[in-house]
Amino acid sequence: MKPKIIVLDDDPTGSQTVHSCLLLTVWDIDTLRLGLTDESPIFFILTNTRSLPPEQAAQVTREVCQNLKSAIASLNIQDYLIVSRSDSTLRGHYPIETDVIAEELGGVDAHFLVPAFFEGGRITLDSVHYLIVDNVPIPVHETEFARDSVFSYSYSYLPDYVAEKTQGRIPGKVISWQTIIGYLLALGAAAMLALYALWFNTLNKQGIAPKAFNVVFVTCLLGGFLSLLYTIFFPTPSVEIRIDRQVILVLVGLGILATALPSLCYTVAAQRLPVVVTTAILLLEPVFAVLFASVALQEFPSLWFGIGSLLVFWGLLSIAKGAN
Repeated sequence: MKPKIIVLDDDPTGSQTVHSCLLLTVWDIDTLRLGLTDESPIFFILTNTRSLPPEQAAQVTREVCQNLKSAIASLNIQDYLIVSRSDSTLRGHYPIETDVIAEELGGVDAHFLVPAFFEGGRITLDSVHYLIVDNVPIPVHETEFARDSVFSYSYSYLPDYVAEKTQGRIPGKVISWQTIIGYLLALGAAAMLALYALWFNTLNKQGIAPKAFNVVFVTCLLGGFLSLLYTIFFPTPSVEIRIDRQVILVLVGLGILATALPSLCYTVAAQRLPVVVTTAILLLEPVFAVLFASVALQEFPSLWFGIGSLLVFWGLLSIAKGAN
């Protein structure tokens, strides 16, 4: 038997997107029993708490939960699911209502924050909540909803949003499986680049290394093929992207600067330098990135960046000296 889904709805708009289920506007025990025994697997309780100040919202939610607990006990219902429905643009009395629900009903190991309203163009991807405007996904903290006079917030990345709303009680800096995968992929990329430099240097010493242009051509060809496979098996939400002359020029420019020229330079360098030196010089990439950002975007680095850059340069000189 499927669990009964009980939705505490803080605003009438939520129930307008469903049908064939009960919508309760009062929450006395007898009325709640009607919802719990209805044949539909879900029913809504309209608390309308979004229009109330925080203290009253907590009071109403507590009253609903206390009556709901009594109704559930009287019917001996063991399996049920509580949903606290709020605004899909992150406006509402969070975490006040979820905290009260956990306190009153108990036995809650975790709560899931799932902001989405596909018909209205509200989606969440990789823990970032977006509002799709003119077919372009915009992080919701950059929209007018984040500047709401009552429910303002500063983040679209949900861990940071939760940390902000709970005032640090639930920290945002939690290592998720996406972060772990990101670190593993980055380490894998670094290891493969080192193996590539070693392998190419060995072939060069044997006089059988391919020409740099051929390497770059095959690299770009395989990179495009692998990117296509990734897009097929790991699709992103369907968002229409305009393909015009400017977009094509940007993509071509990025392809040249991000793939073709670096691959060409790296291949030629691997023919002329020791493997350890070729690979170690790649450590300068973040240094150049910040320097370019300082010139183009006027984003100036901190003192710590300067100290770190000096350490990187010192390390590279030590590696080069040892290799020679």
